[in-house]
Amino acid sequence: MRGAHLKAGCVLLAALLTVGCETFQKKKPPEEAVDEYAQAQSKMAAGDEAGAAALLEQYVRANPESEYRTDAWLLLGDCRLKRKDYAGAQLAYQEAQKDARTQAIAAKARVGLGTALMHQKRWAQAAQAYESALSISEKDVPAPTVMMYMSKAYLRSGNWLMGRDRLKKLVRRYPNSPEAPAAQAILAEPADIFSVQVGAFTTREAADTMLEKLKKNRVYGGRIVHQPWAAAPFAVRVGSYVTYETALRESGKLKTIEPNNFVVP
Repeated sequence: MRGAHLKAGCVLLAALLTVGCETFQKKKPPEEAVDEYAQAQSKMAAGDEAGAAALLEQYVRANPESEYRTDAWLLLGDCRLKRKDYAGAQLAYQEAQKDARTQAIAAKARVGLGTALMHQKRWAQAAQAYESALSISEKDVPAPTVMMYMSKAYLRSGNWLMGRDRLKKLVRRYPNSPEAPAAQAILAEPADIFSVQVGAFTTREAADTMLEKLKKNRVYGGRIVHQPWAAAPFAVRVGSYVTYETALRESGKLKTIEPNNFVVP
């Protein structure tokens, strides 16, 4: 009987050792793991976001304790953002924040998170993510650009006071930045008049087409606002409302024409 138990014990021990060896073999040596991360960086630089994302996803699964895991999560967030996987990018940036290896990674992850949230139209949360990034480190992120996005997030959330305050801060702290004239132009507009922006276009012709679309749908009072500092400089806006609530109601009516419209001061 004892011999039978001993034999069974040896068989079990051998099985455990075999499983242990297989598990260990599946783990990549540190230098190979770092090389895999470098490959993902190269793919990302070459524009192969899908290939880079696949490598990074494999990397973070296989190396949960690696000192480079937060770098990998950050780069994975960038990959997913470029692929317009905004929910996936949000998750990656949130992982990059956890125990970030450096202050720069922590700040950049929060900027990425803010951008992912902006694409999901979660304006208030995006503004807070940008605030957090700047509180960690302004020198490790493009601070004027982040301040501009943060201001827009506040404005789109309806928090006009915070939005305008951050625009003033941008102009005060970075007066020579490319974003400063844009901030000054927004601040020059009346703070108590609201409009609904139904689109922004790279050409005047495209903006005119939107105006015609509005007229065909019996929406009058549309106008083109030229914003030369913006990537899409010809904005089409409707109305001039003295309260935010009135503009918001008009925004709801215009959803059938342009679902992504929003209220602007």
